Amino acid sequence: MSRGGGRRLGDSYEIVVARSAKDLDEAFRVRHAVFVEESGTLQHLVTTAGIEASEVDRHATHLVARENGRVIGTVRVQEPTPALVDARRPLFGMAGEEHYDYAPLRDAALRFVEVARSCVLRAYRNPRVITDLWKAAVLFANGRGKDHFMGVVHVDFTDSLDDARIVHAKLAREGKTHPRFALPARSRVCPPANAAYPILSDAERAAPETAPLPSIFTLFRRIGLRACGAPVFMADTRRVGLAMLAGPDTFPAVTQRFFATADPAIRLD
Repeated sequence: MSRGGGRRLGDSYEIVVARSAKDLDEAFRVRHAVFVEESGTLQHLVTTAGIEASEVDRHATHLVARENGRVIGTVRVQEPTPALVDARRPLFGMAGEEHYDYAPLRDAALRFVEVARSCVLRAYRNPRVITDLWKAAVLFANGRGKDHFMGVVHVDFTDSLDDARIVHAKLAREGKTHPRFALPARSRVCPPANAAYPILSDAERAAPETAPLPSIFTLFRRIGLRACGAPVFMADTRRVGLAMLAGPDTFPAVTQRFFATADPAIRLD
């Protein structure tokens, strides 16, 4: 069975809740390979065991994509976590609160989870595996009574706030910002004067309407994620992040049909 680009996946391909120490360890190693080794971020979260993990992970649910028993992709789903509420994460104990004020979500009594660390090993990377992981996250959260999905995503791992603002403006022009929410930024860290990881050329900055969207945002846009805050420079990763939110009011009809269609590869019980 072929599922887009990357390696050909067989009948052993599945997405499950990581329940064993082996699956969790492999999930963290996939994250390390993608975020630390490949993208050069999150080094501050590397443990003495050589994996990328944080205190949030102990309180979250991890879904994994496996092929022949090997974890090839993962995503983290975090529900409100009172045990982690502190000055950095003051309302829900969620990781994204370090960068954005989630008070509007609280005031709207939104039933939401935070989806983070979605990644797939390069050899298996294709839109289908990422969308399958998101589908599994949505189905898992629905089973927990949650119907909205919050995330703070890297803007193609750039450290250029100016480039990220052009991406955000393009999303706004295309009507892909959230119709209800624009979360205030909590992060007040200034980006470097000279970006080390720009994503746009001088010509694209001079004519921002011609700038392409990073491929992951094209995928997120199709899923129904909408930008719900302006880009912020994140001190912990030294990259720019963007708040995004999805739910029944933003999921396109085709996405809702996709989520509603049973997939034997997704087994969350």
